[in-house]
Order: sequence, then C-alpha cells, then structure tokens
Amino acid sequence: MMKPVVLVVEDDRSSRDALLQWLERENVDPRGVETLAEADAALEAESPDLVLLDIDLPDGSGLDLMDRIPDHAGVVIISGNATVDRTVEAMRGGAIDILQKPVDLKRLRRLLLHVRDTRALRDEVRSLRGALKELGHFGPMIGTSPRMKELYGLIEKVAPTDATVLISGETGTGKELVAAAVHSFSERRDAPFLPINCGAVAPNLIESELFGHERGSFTGADKQHRGVFERAAAGTLFLDEVTEMPEELQVKLLRVLETGEFRRIGGTEALQSDVRIVAATNRDPEEAVREGKLREDLLFRLKVFPL
Repeated sequence: MMKPVVLVVEDDRSSRDALLQWLERENVDPRGVETLAEADAALEAESPDLVLLDIDLPDGSGLDLMDRIPDHAGVVIISGNATVDRTVEAMRGGAIDILQKPVDLKRLRRLLLHVRDTRALRDEVRSLRGALKELGHFGPMIGTSPRMKELYGLIEKVAPTDATVLISGETGTGKELVAAAVHSFSERRDAPFLPINCGAVAPNLIESELFGHERGSFTGADKQHRGVFERAAAGTLFLDEVTEMPEELQVKLLRVLETGEFRRIGGTEALQSDVRIVAATNRDPEEAVREGKLREDLLFRLKVFPL
C-alpha cells in the first residue's frame, strides 16, 4: 500500500523542515510549502491524505485554503496564536484538530494513525465498490441507474470519515438502507448500527430511549436503562424522522453534538458519546426549520454531509 501523503503548509522554514523530517521517520510521504499559492499548486498536482495548515501565511490566511482541500483529506490547523473565533471558524470549515506550536508530536502521531486507517479503508471501499458495481450492488442497496451510481459515489466519499450525515427523502425511498451502507463502509462497521424512529417513540419516553435513565429517576424506572447513545458506542446511531423529535429533545441532542457528552435521566455523571450520527427526514429540512419543526442550529450540526 502506498504511504499516506501529508502536505505541510508552514511559512517558518525551520518549523516546516523539522516537521518534514519527523514525518519521514513516521513512514509517510510528506510535502512542504510556505504560501497559499504554493499550496494551491501542490493540491492541483496531488491529492493529500492529511494537510497540516498554518493560519498565518505570507499571502493570506490558511483558513482561506480550507474549501479547496479535497473532502477526503483531514485538515489539522497548526498555529502559535489561534484565537477562539479562528478556532471555531477552522472547526466549522472541517478541521479535525488544532495543534498549538510547538506541535505535540504524540498527538500528531495519533492523528497519523487515524489517517492511515482511513486511507486503507478508503482503498478497500474503492476496491469493493468497483467489484460490486458491476453486479449492481452497493452494501445493502441494489441498482445501476445513473442516480444510484451517483449516490454510491457520495456514500463512498463520506463513509470513511466521521462526518454527521443527513439523509432527506420521501417515505419508502430507502433512507435506512443508505444509513446502513454508510455504516457498512465506515471504520465503525464492526460496532453496532442502531436505528431509532424519533416519530414513533412516545414524547415522554424518547429522552430515556436516547440517553437512558437511572433507577428511580421517575415512576416506573425500577432499574437502570442504557439509551441508544450508550448501546451504539463506537458504532453508528441512525436517527430516523429527526424532525419529529420534540423541541426540548432537539436542544439536548444539539448539546451532545457540540460537547460529546450526555447524562442519563436522573444521573449526575457526564458520559462520553462515541457514536457517528446519521439522521434522516421525509421533510425538506429547510422548510422544517421555517415551520418550526427543526431547530436551525441543529440542522447546521446535522447537515455536515447531506444525501
């Protein structure tokens, strides 16, 4: 397998050279540039697996490069003076991490491991897709029409990442099959895939189904219950008909997406969420926002990659 390609965009020569030498020892294929213009040229010449991006460059902000980096490439911001606003802008732009100078090499090594796993998985997915496409199969889906092939391509693109996915489509169009395919071709494929229909669970029970509850937290709670956020640990949680979720639960879901933490009903311990969220709706999401059925800030968090 080819070595992962890492592009270092850093104007400080000594810092850039030190990173390039360290990366070579980590068995990756590094490239180094010092300006936005050189970075653009490098991206046109070759598609990297990871971009280490300084913010302050001689010809502009490194953040301006974000929308020109391929979606499959991870972006790690390296900066000596990243403000809160710039950090938020970078994360919204798709950065997977932000490293302060001097760079924490142990942390960077963990990121490289993730890049290698993602590269290997993407190559595997591409190989599988090529073989199955001839038979009209892609995961649990079947079809050879141009629209289906386009959908297969989008799933192949997003599956190896941990990006949140929002699937829109009429009832009966196979949204759960799409979600299952995203899970099947992801790094989480050996962990649980748990679907929950947010419109089919009674409003007084859905919070417990999502987050769980402690014994005695309400009438009838005679034992501890683990919600789907716990039961789907390391896997994928499919939130079907998410626009039917009560607004107060949308607020709590938003908080989990923002902080990665949740609490069982009646509990005081903050539990860590390690799930990939795939949501779906049979409504037009933008129209659902206008009608007050879906919070706009939640839509922003869910619609990282729309299908």
